[in-house]
Amino acid sequence: MSCQLHVRSCVCSGQVEVWKSVFLQFCTRIMTPTWIFCIFLAFSVQVKAASQGRICVTDYWHTISCSLKLPITSARNISYWLEAHSIIGNQDYSCQLQRVHEDHICNFTVDVGFRSFDKYTMTLHYLENGTGNSSLLDASFKPAKNIKTKTPFNLTLQYANGTYHFFWKSGYEKHTFRTALPIIYEFKYYKDGDPTSEVIVHPEKEMIQTEEMKLDPDTMYAVMVKSKVDDRQVYGGTWSDWSSTVKWKTAYRVSDFCTR
Repeated sequence: MSCQLHVRSCVCSGQVEVWKSVFLQFCTRIMTPTWIFCIFLAFSVQVKAASQGRICVTDYWHTISCSLKLPITSARNISYWLEAHSIIGNQDYSCQLQRVHEDHICNFTVDVGFRSFDKYTMTLHYLENGTGNSSLLDASFKPAKNIKTKTPFNLTLQYANGTYHFFWKSGYEKHTFRTALPIIYEFKYYKDGDPTSEVIVHPEKEMIQTEEMKLDPDTMYAVMVKSKVDDRQVYGGTWSDWSSTVKWKTAYRVSDFCTR
């Protein structure tokens, strides 16, 4: 009971990390069954704190990617895994969580892809020395509302008649619902080494152009692009990662007159 009260007071004050250290030190000094119970409480509170943001996102192709911050213990024989249950398709998927830096991550591969009405329950499982438990993270995870689009790629530059033309691939050219997916872009360019000079535009298609006269001559520029789905419709989510950076140098411009 004292453990539970301590958990609540610490969560309310927002001091999850401080509580975790003190609480686990206390639990290591008491009986093994209680230790297991306390560890699971720690893991449950940490998950609830992390779940205030997005735990899982999907590329809306065949993958659900999840990242959680879980309590780190000294126990060696310990494992975490996630289970996704398709409410409509009545199918289960699971993936083992692997620690990467401060997070635990894993990916699900869904054979049939996603539809706008799909829903999943997301459950976190915990096992230590044969003793396990589980915690429901999301009773109604909707892939269509948690899309992190694929990173745009193949960003290319063409120059013609005083205009720079930029093209890229979205990664959704062959998607079944490509015409319905409202993908938007953020395109930015700046003088290389000077982020304060950046210019940001939001093209609606996989191309944009800018006039040479709008750029400084004989200057190195860098450009990149990222994407997301428009939240104003049935879909929602977060921005993709930035594409690879493309750099180019503008031409030297000769003055319209010369002095003697």
